[in-house]
Amino acid sequence: RKSQLYEWFGLKEFRREQLEPINAILAGSSNARDPRNVLIISPTGSGKSLVYQLPPLISGKKVIIIEPLNALRGNQVETVNQKCAKVVAKEIRASAETDESPAETRKSILFDDEQLLYLSPEKLQNSFAVQEAVRILHSCGKLDYVVIDEAHLIYEWHENRPAYEWAI
Repeated sequence: RKSQLYEWFGLKEFRREQLEPINAILAGSSNARDPRNVLIISPTGSGKSLVYQLPPLISGKKVIIIEPLNALRGNQVETVNQKCAKVVAKEIRASAETDESPAETRKSILFDDEQLLYLSPEKLQNSFAVQEAVRILHSCGKLDYVVIDEAHLIYEWHENRPAYEWAI
């Protein structure tokens, strides 16, 4: 795993508590009969993002990252693409923020090269094209897993952002 860590992120060592969940994710993604649920509770800046960003780059599959914070979503995409020195992530934007038709959105999720697909819970809940693309990826075995980022906010936001609670 260290060679992939260096190849993709330019890092020589994992931080404490990163390798165990990465191995659990990879073990689950390689065995469809034994999927793994991984819960990571760590402070800000502890390297949680790497835990869900590295496995799909190893497995070659796609990952849906449900990120409720707009600024963080864009920052995560930009940061991981810079670290990897190639485009491996993209944000699936709200319809009002893009010129893509639903069919183009579905096609880009299914066929574009990016493996880390960041979106808001509302985009997942309100876009039939996104839901359909996720179902197709899953049924074809091309969806590795789904990440619910900032999960501690679900309880705080469940009344104001029901899509976040719906996503789980």
